[in-house]
Amino acid sequence: MVVPQTIAPLAAGVAMLLVALFIEARLARSPLVPLGIFRRRSLVAANGIAVVVGAALFGMYFFISLYLQEAAGYSPLRTGLAILPAGTMTLVGSLAASRLVARIGPRRQLVLGPVLSAAGLLWMSFLSFGDGYWGHMFLPLAMFGLGIGTTFTPMTLTATAGVPRAEAGLASGLVNTARQVGGAVGLAVLATLAAGATRNSAAAGHAAQVALTTGYDRAFLVAGLLLLAAAVFALLIRSESLTGPVPVAGQPPVPPAVAVTGQPR
Repeated sequence: MVVPQTIAPLAAGVAMLLVALFIEARLARSPLVPLGIFRRRSLVAANGIAVVVGAALFGMYFFISLYLQEAAGYSPLRTGLAILPAGTMTLVGSLAASRLVARIGPRRQLVLGPVLSAAGLLWMSFLSFGDGYWGHMFLPLAMFGLGIGTTFTPMTLTATAGVPRAEAGLASGLVNTARQVGGAVGLAVLATLAAGATRNSAAAGHAAQVALTTGYDRAFLVAGLLLLAAAVFALLIRSESLTGPVPVAGQPPVPPAVAVTGQPR
């Protein structure tokens, strides 16, 4: 049941967002975020993917840490070590992302990365109370981290592609903000769904740890499906639009190889 303590902050947030949009669109002489920037399909797509990536990223770390401590009985230190494969593979994916995007392009990589992460989350959505770490969590955590790591670079490239140099920083900032907003809102949604599934499982007579695991599974499932939707959303990006920032007058254009990799071939 939605309580007033939840409705009031949400309503206030929506109201402030509408006021900000009105000021930016009608009153500001030099708007902080010119709304015309959202006419670019690649920018909108990148921000939509960033919202989903943020929701999945925050949700995975939140729920897997709860599962390991509340259901599996891990200590905080052991939990941190157990989650380490996800962070390590995120680093590996981030380091490899620039070379990979130069080979397959941002669009394909924005499909590949979320699909790989979704596979890891969907695998974890079948967790049962008492399942072992090495057989049911280690590999999906690594898959999730690798997929997320390879997503950041093409997401930023897509957000800034075709944007004038003067607005490149704005476009990059928007996609980072979208990821943070997605993490906050997405985690709230996933937590609500998990709590509902846990409550229904407990009402059916299941043990507390089993009911908790059912809720965590629901969160992993929804987060995985959202990442699959993000991969489909990436297919809407037109490859010819990913040509790098638009130069301003008096500056030479950026060669495609530099726009994608940051280094000339």
